[in-house]
Amino acid sequence: MFYNEKILKLFREPHYAGEFSANTPHVVTAQSGNPGQTDVVQLQLQIINNKIVAAKFKCSGSICTVASAEYLLGNIINKTIIEALSYTSQRIIADLQLPEQRINSALLVEDCLQKVLKNE
Repeated sequence: MFYNEKILKLFREPHYAGEFSANTPHVVTAQSGNPGQTDVVQLQLQIINNKIVAAKFKCSGSICTVASAEYLLGNIINKTIIEALSYTSQRIIADLQLPEQRINSALLVEDCLQKVLKNE
């Protein structure tokens, strides 16, 4: 499958991959996906005064899932929770020009974002 340069760059050069140490304050975590059956994404957001000040992700799955998670986090840091909710799967699909066969990657990342923000 052919991926555009934007997707490949996000996949090859992730800035937000990893996880916060256990003692990092104000961190909320959520996971989406089904281990062993689909891609799995874990998002961690550090939220202070209703603002996302830092973020990390862990992912097992396709190039597009990694790229979608990286893209999302790069766009929601320094945003309020309300602003972060504007990054829907449709926006990710359009902005990254995800192949039709890989739109599930954006759906998974959006689902995880919704879960983590509910935990806030």
